[in-house]
Formats: sequence, structure tokens, C-alpha cells
Amino acid sequence: EVKESGDIEVKESARKLLEPPPSTQEIVDKFLAAKRIKVRPATLKSYRDALRPFVRRFPTLPTKPEQVEEYLAPYGNETSTARVIYIVIRLLYGFAEKRGLLPFPDPMATVEKPSGKTKPPEHMTITQALA
Repeated sequence: EVKESGDIEVKESARKLLEPPPSTQEIVDKFLAAKRIKVRPATLKSYRDALRPFVRRFPTLPTKPEQVEEYLAPYGNETSTARVIYIVIRLLYGFAEKRGLLPFPDPMATVEKPSGKTKPPEHMTITQALA
């Protein structure tokens, strides 16, 4: 908007478009700070532990579901670990969306939740144990 004085005023919405998006680490820090008063310390630690490798892999939040699916793939679909990581990442994106920190649609909306079934332990036969 041009004022009578000739100065140009940049509206807040335009200013947001010009700013670089916050880093994944900045969003995670805000997420953990907001959760600090709502969850137990052990839960907060599990959130932090689940997000640490995600932050290292993605300096800026992934914008496409395929990026998140590729990240989750090594954890497997059948493990409880995969399910926990998925849930924490989903919470992170939900938080970022509510706070207006996502300048793109939430990619987690189309990422399928891993089943999270724990595989039963494999047992050795007597022959294997005696070998």
C-alpha cells in the first residue's frame, strides 16, 4: 500500500510471504515448549527423542506426504516404534498448522498410520539352542 507520503507499507500477510519459513528445529522447540506444561516429563522426553532424527534429516519441514513416508519406511509398518514416531510427527504438524507456521497444506493428512503391531519374539528350537 502506498501512503500519501510516498512510503510503501507492507501488509502483515505480504510480510509473511516474504519471510523464510521457520526451520524444523524452531518449530520443534515451540512444540516442545507448548507441551512442557501439558505432558509428563517422560512423555516430553519421548517426543524429543522421536523428533531428534527428524530434525537432523529435514532442516525445513517436509511439504509432501511422500517425504514423510520415505522417512518412516525404515522403521517398518509393523513396529510400535514406527507408530510412535508417526504420532509425534503428526502432533508436530498439527501444532504448526494451528499456530500458522505451515505455509503449505499439512502433508500428514494423507500419510497412513503404521499398524504398530509388535512382532512376537522368535524362539529357537532345541536343536538350534544345542548347536
